[in-house]
Amino acid sequence: MSNATKDSPLRSMTYNSDEADVTLLSSDGTEFKVHSYMLKAHSLVLRPILCDPAFKPSPMTIDASPEDLTCFLDLMHNKPPHTISDWPQAEKVLDLIDQYECDVASERIWVVLNEKAKSEPWRVFCLASKRNSLALAKHALSCMAPVLPSGTHSETFDITIHRII
Repeated sequence: MSNATKDSPLRSMTYNSDEADVTLLSSDGTEFKVHSYMLKAHSLVLRPILCDPAFKPSPMTIDASPEDLTCFLDLMHNKPPHTISDWPQAEKVLDLIDQYECDVASERIWVVLNEKAKSEPWRVFCLASKRNSLALAKHALSCMAPVLPSGTHSETFDITIHRII
């Protein structure tokens, strides 16, 4: 994920462009060299900071592991395949997406989770429920439906979830 020498900091293998104008630091100090235009385009939180004429291009610390920050940036850059290594990582990346208000990255991770529902419907259902994603929770439930002899899911399996007040 990163490389370093004795005199240099850890650097992301993926995000290490010499032309990049912003350096992000993960929790362990790994440097991610990225283009500000990508951060401005995707984050409603970072856009005003990076557009401020008083902004000094010094490293910005992001409270995330190098793996989580890489996944977060991959979603911004639309680098396929979008994979989540485990469920705690999915939670952390969703937290970053929410914290930095990255709508496009959010849409992309929900697409990944929608596909993941086919192989792990219960886990996706739990995550969707926790995140109040009704559409994904319903999809995960439909993936739990019994398979008919023809091999297709029952098209009559329709469920409505009501929020208990």
